[in-house]
Amino acid sequence: MKLKDKHIVLTGASSGIGREIALALRANCNLELLGRNTEWLQELSVNLPKARVWKCDLSRRVEVEQIGQRLAAMDDQKFDVLILNAAVQFPQTVGSKGFDIELAESEIAINFLSCCTLVNAMLPHLRNGARIVLVNSGLSLAPKKKVPRSTVQARLLYVASDMLSQRT
Repeated sequence: MKLKDKHIVLTGASSGIGREIALALRANCNLELLGRNTEWLQELSVNLPKARVWKCDLSRRVEVEQIGQRLAAMDDQKFDVLILNAAVQFPQTVGSKGFDIELAESEIAINFLSCCTLVNAMLPHLRNGARIVLVNSGLSLAPKKKVPRSTVQARLLYVASDMLSQRT
């Protein structure tokens, strides 16, 4: 797929790999940039004339559902690419001192559940031939004992992407 004049939704756009993806696509694509940090998103948008920024905390299901609805409701808009890039890793193990279940829930929501929610919301609004890109960790193929929860989430995302690729 040539990435010229494409309409792209990108999660995790305010920093890291997502920010670099946005900058790389800025000249040729219309971008819908989702991120948690409003200040970083606004700073990024200054350099991206064809971009709109959307504050969305992917750890909060209600916000993910709302952003999916808002994107889907854009007048006569179809999307060419959905890049699900946002991810976090909180290295803590069940049973360890200081284990925080809310932090674990947040990680799972960002890394996996938000992807499922956005794909479900956006599928009817993707053009024929559109692509869904699930940015994932190598942990899905090479697990690490230090981050078992992240390994499981990466594997789930891998399986989900395989299932999506088999859709007719």
